[in-house]
Amino acid sequence: MFKHDDYFSRINCPKNNCQLINCIFKHPERDTVPDTLKSSSEPSSNVKRKIENDLPEPKKVHNEGFKPVHHVKIPSNDRLKNIKSIESIHKLDNTSSQQKEFELAIKSNSLKEYYSNMSVYLNIESDPQFITPKQLNISSPATLQVRKSNIENIYELIKLTEPNLKTPKLKAINEEYKIATTTSKFTYMPNIKRKIHELKNPEKYKIKTKELTNDDYYNELLKLVIPKDKLVKYGYIMDVPTPITPSEERKCRRCGKEFKLSDQLLPIHCQFHAGKAIKRDRKRVYECCGDVLGDNESEPCTSYNYHVFYWDNPGEMQSFLPFKITSDVFTRNENALKAIGIDCEMGFTTKGFELLRITAVDFFTGEEVLDVLVKPIGEVIDLNSRWSGIESIKDEALEFNESIKLLNDIMDSETVLIGHGLENDLNSMRLIHNRIVDTAILYPPHKTSPTFRYSLKMLVFNYLGKKIQTGQHDSGEDALGAIDIVKYFIKKDQTSILSK
Repeated sequence: MFKHDDYFSRINCPKNNCQLINCIFKHPERDTVPDTLKSSSEPSSNVKRKIENDLPEPKKVHNEGFKPVHHVKIPSNDRLKNIKSIESIHKLDNTSSQQKEFELAIKSNSLKEYYSNMSVYLNIESDPQFITPKQLNISSPATLQVRKSNIENIYELIKLTEPNLKTPKLKAINEEYKIATTTSKFTYMPNIKRKIHELKNPEKYKIKTKELTNDDYYNELLKLVIPKDKLVKYGYIMDVPTPITPSEERKCRRCGKEFKLSDQLLPIHCQFHAGKAIKRDRKRVYECCGDVLGDNESEPCTSYNYHVFYWDNPGEMQSFLPFKITSDVFTRNENALKAIGIDCEMGFTTKGFELLRITAVDFFTGEEVLDVLVKPIGEVIDLNSRWSGIESIKDEALEFNESIKLLNDIMDSETVLIGHGLENDLNSMRLIHNRIVDTAILYPPHKTSPTFRYSLKMLVFNYLGKKIQTGQHDSGEDALGAIDIVKYFIKKDQTSILSK
């Protein structure tokens, strides 16, 4: 047997991110025992006791610190440290921090990708050693080789134009990623060439600024109002439905099993995947745990004590709580705002998926003008807290009709409503409105369809360079995010007109 006599233990390991448990080289980042106390022989009991007493008391983390992941080997100490960093930087509780760290771990296909994802989330940006295109959740508009070559070209130009930038590779990767996620295979290369031309000729691309007035914004906003027939194609209810008596037999929205409405409050074991199915490595996997869609050997990662449901069609929704057209029921209001961003939160009750909160933001000022909690009509089954951000029904919550009346104080039938996927919000409020600007339908231009839409989180990141929805859900943040996207495109269009 080869004996190293502790010689190599004094030499730093030449391999980066070495994962060998019994590696013969020195690893300063994970050595916990002082060098002066190390010995090639077994330490005495007194020395052991001294070491144990000198070491800091390990911090206890709820539920052993983290959920296990099996597809990537990540050092436990790093995962615990990152959970604490998330808790400190993003002001989350320990449970939410664990869940966020787990989501990032599940989405990572390698240890390097895990560290990169964590650095981005914690805003600890450093330039990567190698240029590697970011993974796409959509069909790639170009091959990896082409994408990498484009990043390298962008990188060389950024080094020339921004010599003091500490992260030129990272910026080049992000610039290419924005283009790759917002173009098709036909428009990808033209947009890359435009970006390269812009970097070579920055003076030509200096924005000709024009301060848009509120009237300018409003006139452009009216041009973006989506026609009724298009809204119908995207799932909006634009006419009052004929009531249909709901069936007693329902299908659970989560696990798909059938149950009776009269039995909904009887505890059961409902197993399901909390996250959506996304495309990764040519497979469709659940973003919550990484399980492959259709894999019958593994059990769903989440469970609940009750089944939940949506009404199956507009007629059933109308039977429970009638729809109303704003032009019929909202009185004309001199103080009504011309345009507002709106976002609602919903939860599951014995009466379906009910309204729990309405938040509205003034389009022009960005100020929150309404934020009310709403008492559901049915008995609460699940407040959907992970997505709604609502932990309980508070005493100050309003009755449903009171909340809609309060909404009429700030808007009327002429007000333009801005939001992302507004059909769900209007359904929960049982309102039919004709002046809609939906960012999920409009952006990216010409790339959405009734069966495919980009998330608001992706739009805000790609076009505004901001991160939203990183912690507990904030409906005001979502309403403002949709407003900012609309303003971005209005200003971009106006700048384009000026430059011609």
